[in-house]
Amino acid sequence: MTQLVKLNATTMPLRYLWVFAAYIALRMHKKHFQVSYQFVKNDKLAIFFGAWCFLVTALCCLLGIYSPDPFTLALNILTPVILTALGIILPIIKQHEKNS
Repeated sequence: MTQLVKLNATTMPLRYLWVFAAYIALRMHKKHFQVSYQFVKNDKLAIFFGAWCFLVTALCCLLGIYSPDPFTLALNILTPVILTALGIILPIIKQHEKNS
């Protein structure tokens, strides 16, 4: 149970990296989108906040992945890789089934 709790604590915050990356990308290409609400009106400051959040989250997740137990370390490394691969592969399979 302890391994699963540690795995959850390291993999769940990794999903927010996608959110912060998307926020940075949207702020960099703001002229292409209609925006009704902005947390920060200054684009450079908004990109700085997004990058700061991205880096802090990534650093905490990477530091949380380490474990002296080799099985737990392997589990903490392989699980995000496998889940990301599934996130890439499953939409491709769905598109292939839709076209068939």
